[in-house]
Amino acid sequence: MKKIIWIVAVVVIGLVIMAVIKDKPAPVTGVGEMIKIGAVLPLTGSGAILGEPMRNGIDLALKDKKNVEIIFEDSKALPTDGVTAYYRLIAGGVDAVISAYSGVSVPLISLAVKNKIPLIMSLVAADNVTNEYSYRYYATPKSYVLPAFTDVNSPLKNLTNIAVLFRNDEYGKSVSDFVLETASTNNKKVVISESYKVNETDFSTHLTKIKAANPEAVLFIDGTATEGVGILKKAFELKIPAVFIETSAIFSDLAVQAQAPSMTFYTTAFSFSLPNDNIQFKKLYTDTYKVAPNFAAAFGYDIANWITSCIGNTDGLQSCLNKTKSVDGITGQINNIAKHEINPPMFLVKVN
Repeated sequence: MKKIIWIVAVVVIGLVIMAVIKDKPAPVTGVGEMIKIGAVLPLTGSGAILGEPMRNGIDLALKDKKNVEIIFEDSKALPTDGVTAYYRLIAGGVDAVISAYSGVSVPLISLAVKNKIPLIMSLVAADNVTNEYSYRYYATPKSYVLPAFTDVNSPLKNLTNIAVLFRNDEYGKSVSDFVLETASTNNKKVVISESYKVNETDFSTHLTKIKAANPEAVLFIDGTATEGVGILKKAFELKIPAVFIETSAIFSDLAVQAQAPSMTFYTTAFSFSLPNDNIQFKKLYTDTYKVAPNFAAAFGYDIANWITSCIGNTDGLQSCLNKTKSVDGITGQINNIAKHEINPPMFLVKVN
């Protein structure tokens, strides 16, 4: 019933806003010397810990470019707010839209095709999200999961029984499904799999069940710092002896790591999150915003530079983006780009 209500709400919002913008001219074929970019980011609420740095990264990339206009809209990390924000940007005549978070971006995928406006998604690890007009500049479920099973420093190499705790949304289920698949092919036994609601704060029931199943490792898939910190704090309180491995990247942010209890755990991280990576950019960001950047800032920076590299391309923005076969940004060197997937490598990092 909730899903039906949500779908109806999205359709109603779309019809109302499209009625206002029905006279909007069709997009031009060439990019021209001026480009307008829209961004649907979580700028308030629990998602702002990644949305705000991503906005800052975009701004840093564009600060010396005079031929670009950027418009930010706040999704609050909510699907309905994201759709409303998207239609406002379309009404404003944007040439491309940047979006963040799976729950927000997935409903925009079909709208990108309908409006023939490129959608560049980041912080999106849900499965099967790219199409003719949709691009992912981020990790896939495979990127998140494989380091836990294949990295030379992974504790799973010597363990058999594992538990899975995942966020119950498109992103969490996509990563969880790949965990189950990878566990099977690596002779690991999943003794229990538990899901929790988006933005849940009390993990007592889930972790009590997991403790009773006596796993050697717990792979958890969180979507916000509040969720991730809450999971580890409750696990520490319950004295669960299993090793905890985050198969997402929330704890690759040093500020989030500082909120974790005094326990050893692992996280999956991009190279940008490693201490000696991109020192010059990190200094520029810190000097500008008086706080250290996290990986979301790096993705915002690289995506903005990628889009603006197409300014002046007479074939059109979509064609220009489609021709990209490799990128070299602060998120890393990415080669052999195919099917609109721009996926930087990830690593397993031990914390504490």
